Amino acid sequence: DGFLPQEALDELVMIANAFVHPAAANEKRIEFNNYKAMRHAIRKAIEGRPTLEELLNEKEAARHPFRYAP
Repeated sequence: DGFLPQEALDELVMIANAFVHPAAANEKRIEFNNYKAMRHAIRKAIEGRPTLEELLNEKEAARHPFRYAP
């Protein structure tokens, strides 16, 4: 939809990882939620957020909201 800079498309490399809970059953919802999360992450990366300083300040408080621990 145009939010990636056109001039950078040949230079960008993106690696993504999406968590899907093993009990998740609604494929449309999984797809939509992962789309939203990836789009949000890409936009933040383009904007340079979070900064290294922000990451270092928050690293001890970071938690996965849906941690799966079998």
